[in-house]
Amino acid sequence: MIVNYATRREAADRTVDAITAAGGRAVSVQGDVSKVEEVRKLLDVAEAAFGTPDIVVNNAGVFSFGPIETVAQAEIERQFAANVFGTRPMKWTPF
Repeated sequence: MIVNYATRREAADRTVDAITAAGGRAVSVQGDVSKVEEVRKLLDVAEAAFGTPDIVVNNAGVFSFGPIETVAQAEIERQFAANVFGTRPMKWTPF
């Protein structure tokens, strides 16, 4: 299993430790799923470590709370990039 993280390596490493302690195989990989080149790196690491995956689960998502009139354009773009573009298929797609 690949455990991806954007900024919190310690949390990803704890997840990897729990998986390996239970007898599984896992590695953590840093990457921002809103950036195409980082998703490609993530998928390349996954394939090198485990072969072509049978299942890919993307549960990335970012958000912020507050009145809409206070949300900056950069924040809207950050959320859109991660929550929409971050879920698009990049590799291993049947279509």
